[in-house]
Amino acid sequence: MGEGDVDPAILWDWFVKSKNFLRHKGVSGLDMVKTVAYGMSGVHAIQWLAAKGPALPSMDWDEYKIQMRALFLNNDWKHTTCMEILCMCQLNTKPFMDFALEIMGKNNPPAGTNSFMNDDYMCETLEAAMEQELSRECNHENTASIEDFQCWLNEVKRIDEQHCARLDELTWEIAKMSIQSPVATRTPFQCSTANQVLTSSTKTFIPIPKLLQSECDLLSANGGCYKCRHFWANHIGTRCMAPPSMAPHTRP
Repeated sequence: MGEGDVDPAILWDWFVKSKNFLRHKGVSGLDMVKTVAYGMSGVHAIQWLAAKGPALPSMDWDEYKIQMRALFLNNDWKHTTCMEILCMCQLNTKPFMDFALEIMGKNNPPAGTNSFMNDDYMCETLEAAMEQELSRECNHENTASIEDFQCWLNEVKRIDEQHCARLDELTWEIAKMSIQSPVATRTPFQCSTANQVLTSSTKTFIPIPKLLQSECDLLSANGGCYKCRHFWANHIGTRCMAPPSMAPHTRP
């Protein structure tokens, strides 16, 4: 641990890697702190070593962690970390497990303190922050009845993957409709982000093609917007502020 700003995540990473190093070297007990502490650099760390050097041989690992948190972190770091976690929401472009791992990673630094979220609190936090459509599907599958946290994670991951697969199927359906469309000069959901296209030669205005009835039905069945033509848009055309897009929005 050297120069630069030290946040809770960096400090937690230092503790974990130091503990793994000590385990690899077979160092334990009161030898742990003095073996690791002299590997630190930076102005604050050197000043701390100068002041605490005589006490290192009798300092245990838990006391060392308390001292490091007091040295590098603000007094409210635990509260700030909790607030950051509670403000996080899963975007509909991010797979659930990536989002869950991001939140659990933020929950690691307060480990061993009363601000650390156990499995029950973490499950409730993830449920509250997950994407709306995924939340509805989890409620339909009654995932709340699963008591084991790891089993719950695995089940939500399965539902999320199925949800993404269905969106991929809808994309294929749109591609098929473009082939079957009686209008040979258009592609379903094709439009210009600027609402008009000027050709290089004639500079003529090309209007946005109207939706086919089959496309309207597909959007209606999947919470879509007739203007931006995104699935799961949670709004209707009159409230849509986005320009029309080339194709419905799907998650990878």
